[in-house]
Amino acid sequence: MVTIAETKSADLVSEFAKYLRKIKSQYSLALITSAPEAAVEPILQKVGCSDLFDYVYTSPVNEQPSKKELLQEFIEKHGKPKFYIGHGDKDILSCKELGILSITVNWVSKGEHHGDYQADTVKNLEKLLFKLF
Repeated sequence: MVTIAETKSADLVSEFAKYLRKIKSQYSLALITSAPEAAVEPILQKVGCSDLFDYVYTSPVNEQPSKKELLQEFIEKHGKPKFYIGHGDKDILSCKELGILSITVNWVSKGEHHGDYQADTVKNLEKLLFKLF
């Protein structure tokens, strides 16, 4: 686990953040993370992304719901997302179980499970989303 004090701007994939800012006018952006809520906003502020997401779903401090539970909560309140961008095996499997189109990004880490689509770079992700939507 990364602590707030350890987080640096260099930890952010700045090209990805720039791309998200670019598509923010076209899409509502959601951050759905099982990280504790007390850590997420300070980290987003520290890396300059506190204004990036329209919705932020986090785990309560003393709980750790699964990614699937957080996605289900999001769907109940806002409907099924058009797509999910992520890299964790649990994330991708949860999306498959819930029928959410998923895009695996491999610039962070590579898991065993792959989403409906894969992107090895932010540029590839941009091309893929342009082609799909």
